[in-house]
Amino acid sequence: MLFRSSLCFLVAALTLALARPAQGAVAVRAPKEIDDAVRRAILSGPTPPKDVFEVLMHLRKLGGKLDVHVLANRGHGNPALGSFSFFLTYSGPMKGGKTQPGDLFFGFFTEVGAGGTLQVRTQGPLLIELVAWDYTKKAFNFWEVIEKDGDVTWSYAGDSFDVLEDVKEVNLGLARRKFGERLRCSACHTLGGPVMKELAAPHNDWLTAKNKLFLGKLKLRAGKGSRNPAHVAAELMAKPADGAAFAVLVKKGIDRLVEARAARKGDGQTLKQQLRSLFTTMEMNLVQDSAPFAERAAKKQALALPAEFFVDARLSGAARPVEVPFATYAGGLKKIGARFAADEAEGLIESHHAFSVPARSYFDNRAIDSLVAQGLLDEELVAAVLAIDFTAPVYSPVRASLLRYVPDRAKNAKDLRAKLIAELRKAGADEGAKELLRNLTDPTRNAAFHRKVAQAYLQACRKVASGPAVEGWLRLAAQRRVEVEASESAKAADENVIENGFKVLFPVPNFRPVPGRLRLSAGGTVGP
Repeated sequence: MLFRSSLCFLVAALTLALARPAQGAVAVRAPKEIDDAVRRAILSGPTPPKDVFEVLMHLRKLGGKLDVHVLANRGHGNPALGSFSFFLTYSGPMKGGKTQPGDLFFGFFTEVGAGGTLQVRTQGPLLIELVAWDYTKKAFNFWEVIEKDGDVTWSYAGDSFDVLEDVKEVNLGLARRKFGERLRCSACHTLGGPVMKELAAPHNDWLTAKNKLFLGKLKLRAGKGSRNPAHVAAELMAKPADGAAFAVLVKKGIDRLVEARAARKGDGQTLKQQLRSLFTTMEMNLVQDSAPFAERAAKKQALALPAEFFVDARLSGAARPVEVPFATYAGGLKKIGARFAADEAEGLIESHHAFSVPARSYFDNRAIDSLVAQGLLDEELVAAVLAIDFTAPVYSPVRASLLRYVPDRAKNAKDLRAKLIAELRKAGADEGAKELLRNLTDPTRNAAFHRKVAQAYLQACRKVASGPAVEGWLRLAAQRRVEVEASESAKAADENVIENGFKVLFPVPNFRPVPGRLRLSAGGTVGP
């Protein structure tokens, strides 16, 4: 269930509407016990809505509040195809109560209409995708609305429990694994909750107070037609909310699911499955420079590369960005032949905010926090694991491979450590296992030690940030981006969290990056 704007963003309740008015019957196929805002608010009228326009009209009639959040799907500086996504949040009355922000969200796309006018996209067969918090199950429900031969069906696709079942074999080191056989949503909502890739400020291609919308030659046609695709697009563009507010709601949705899952003792996951967020990457968020690239270029201002590219923030602690002189960075882009949406826009060589790269996700961090709170992990054990191959903070095959030494059961963090040590002692020539064993048995290798090592490494990176190392960082950044798509946790069937084809997230270099080929050295340089 993919929200094609951030395809998988999606938070609490995502309604992806590609609405086309249907003239036939409208049916609802869902268990009667479903207890969410889709059932209580959107489907509370005498007949179910048959398109996004009717959804909007119905929610307004209920008297609640709609906030609009806007995302540029193909890059902030590349509006030529008119591909934006509206993500709306609703709070207000519903049958039997009141829905709160974070209970129900919905979104839909735009396209270019007659005369270069931006309008709501109206093609089927997929009309709407929805995700809503179930008040009884304490989990997210995933819905989809499909139009076929004029008939519209609201179908319940599954919930957070089904997603966990879908991904139960992912990132466990299995030669063959099943993924995404229950619902499409699993490809992006890998942990069963809301997803927003650009979760951290500056939120890159989301409209924010500092990041105004750029429409280029597109036109907005205001009007009062509640079913007119152009009028509705103009109306929603008139008073958009800040993307940062949307991020708050995504985090709220993740938090509530993590808390509910902890209360249910992990929702039936094995210890290995629960510890995947520590040893490997289940979800990712994108981080980038804090100011728009065009602004950096105009002022010839140094770029601030996110420290999370170099080392996991959970290991290093809060760290300032690595500053790179603009001339050095621009020279590196030229050497790798970087182009952004080359077939659609002229002159773009970077994303809106430069150096957009994957980093540890908020969800993975919250999953670890929860295990610490439950006593199954402690911060010393967390640091010991993250210190393995620490210059590869995401998608490290070395660190991921160590999950096989995790025992099937453990009473608490002390028991887990003892059993893990016992298994590691049997590992033989596995260098990663040997290093983790040293981390767990050498009293000098505590969390403070690993943090000092990580901070010293960041300082080494800063010392080479005005030289040829920067070109290597750009090459590695390109590799990290394709590693997202190559990873088990980002792919199921034909779906992918990067949404290539629909979205344009990154510049493309003049070479083909190969996952795992390049890596950072302790001195901050990049090599095989």
